[in-house]
Amino acid sequence: MWIDREISSKLLGLSKSAKVILLTGPRQTGKSSLLKNSFPKVQYISLDKPSTAYRAEHSGEDFLRELPSPVIIDEVQNAPSLFRHIKFFVDQYKNKKFFLTGSQNFTLMAQVSESLAGRVALLDLHSLSLLELKNHFNFKLNQKKLIELMFKGGYPEVWSKNLNIDEFFSNYVSTYIQKDIRQIINVKNLYDFERFMSLLASRVAQLLNYNKMASDIGVSSVTIKSWVNALEASNVLFVLKPFYRNLGKRLVKSPKVYFTDSGLLCHLIGFRQRDELKDSSLLGSLFENFVLGQILRAAGNKGKKANLFFYRDQWGHELDFIQPVGEKFHLYECKWNANPNVNLKIFSEIESLVGKKNILSKNIFSSVTESYSNKNVRVISLNDEKLI
Repeated sequence: MWIDREISSKLLGLSKSAKVILLTGPRQTGKSSLLKNSFPKVQYISLDKPSTAYRAEHSGEDFLRELPSPVIIDEVQNAPSLFRHIKFFVDQYKNKKFFLTGSQNFTLMAQVSESLAGRVALLDLHSLSLLELKNHFNFKLNQKKLIELMFKGGYPEVWSKNLNIDEFFSNYVSTYIQKDIRQIINVKNLYDFERFMSLLASRVAQLLNYNKMASDIGVSSVTIKSWVNALEASNVLFVLKPFYRNLGKRLVKSPKVYFTDSGLLCHLIGFRQRDELKDSSLLGSLFENFVLGQILRAAGNKGKKANLFFYRDQWGHELDFIQPVGEKFHLYECKWNANPNVNLKIFSEIESLVGKKNILSKNIFSSVTESYSNKNVRVISLNDEKLI
C-alpha cells in the first residue's frame, strides 16, 4: 500500500533543475520508496550492501562511470568519499543527475559542505505526518484518534502493513538505531545505552541535564553528550535550543530534546497499549512532542527548516515554542485541553520584554477539533493544515 507523501511535489519540482538532490531523514521513513515511486524508470543502487559500499568508497570514479543517469544512490553516507566524485561528474557532464538518500545528518552535511556546496538541493523526510495519514485513511480527528496516532507514530510500514507495534519498534531499535550509533561512536555498553534512551524518553520536552543523566546511568557527562549528538545525527532526536537574544533577562541555555517519531518515543517510555497514554502524567509532554513533530514535517515537506526555539527564564517561566521573524515573534504553547478562557501569563511576560508591537501572534496548540480565537489568543487544532 502506497501512502502519498506531501513532499512529492517539492521533490518533483526540484528534479527539473537540480543535478543533485539529497533526501535525508531517519531510517525507515520511506526515502528510497519515495524516490522509486516518484522516478520509477530510474535505476536504484543501495550502499547498505557492504560490497557495493566498499567499491563506491574505494573506486568512486569507476563506480559512477558505470551507472546510468539519472540514478538513485541509497544510504550514501556509507561511502563518504563518493561525494567528491559526484562533484566531478556534475561539473564535467551536463546530463548527469543524482538522487541521493542518507540517514546521518552530521556525516552527510560535513561531506556536502566540503564537496557539493552550491550543487545540491536538500530535503528532509520524516515519518508520516498527520496530514498524510488523514488524506489517506480519511479519519476524523478527535482526542481518541490523536492518542492512537501518538502511540503508533508515523513509520509508513506500521500503517501500510498494520504491523505489531511492539515488535516493530523493538526491531527498529536493535536493527537501525544501534547500528547507526555504532557507525558514529563506539558504544561500549549497549545495556547502558538502552537505559539512556529510555530515560531520555521519559524526560521528553524537559531541559536536558547532562550531569544528572550521567549520574543516573553511571557514565560521564561527556558520554551522554556524545550519545545525544549521535541520536541527533541519526535523526532520531530533535534538539530544541533556547532563545535568549535581546530578551533582557537571565535565561536558561540548556536545550530540550524531542523524538522525531512519537511512536518510538512511546515504545521507549514503556507504553505497550495506547490506552495507557490517556491517563499518563506524561500526556502533556507527549502531545508537545507530537506537535513539534508535525511542525518539523510541515516545514520539511516544503523544503524548509523549522525556525523554532523555546523560552525559559531563571524563575521557571516557560514558553514551548517561539518563532522569530526578523525582530518580531510568533508565540506558541501546547495544551492538551485548552480552556476557552485561557489567560497564559507567559504571553504577557514576553510581550512586556519585547514590546506588544513585536508580537505577531499568540497561539495555543490543543487537541480541540476546531481552531478559534479568543482574547487575541488563537487556539489551533491539529486539524488545521497550516500549523505555523
